[in-house]
Amino acid sequence: MEVEAAIREEFNLRHDEVKATCHFPESCLIKFKYARHCSVALEKVSAKCRGIEVFFIKWRSLRDAEGVTLLFRVKLCLDGVPCHAWSAELAERIISRTCALEGIETNLDMSADTKTIDLWAWTANPSTISKLVWLAFTGRARDPHLASVQVSDTPPERWQRGVKHPVIVHLEEF
Repeated sequence: MEVEAAIREEFNLRHDEVKATCHFPESCLIKFKYARHCSVALEKVSAKCRGIEVFFIKWRSLRDAEGVTLLFRVKLCLDGVPCHAWSAELAERIISRTCALEGIETNLDMSADTKTIDLWAWTANPSTISKLVWLAFTGRARDPHLASVQVSDTPPERWQRGVKHPVIVHLEEF
């Protein structure tokens, strides 16, 4: 397969270290034997070899989207997520009621701009995407990622314990 050969050549891999399965019309699922090869490819974002240009994004299962036709690819910006809670899992939870996460553009570990988390997602209807989501941190943990976080479209009740953060969801393009 040409895509496999191009990737092997670009990253100097042996035949058994990469496997590409092409899907209609042009997407390929690329499996690397070693995680370090996958990390290098994701960091590089794209590779061009033998006249073939390949763009790498981390694969995410659309298992929860079965039975729904996700026709619209949208770029979303999550404005207001506290920096200590920046994680792919939380970003996915914030949009998961109406979207399936494709990939996150923002470097969640060491971002120069900590205003928004920028991501790409798929949705059946861009109009159904919540414009405001509330985060309520209800657990106390030394590691903020282990704290309990509730995600809701409605503001938490006044009497509920925890720290509350409104997150504005900007629809940048579709």
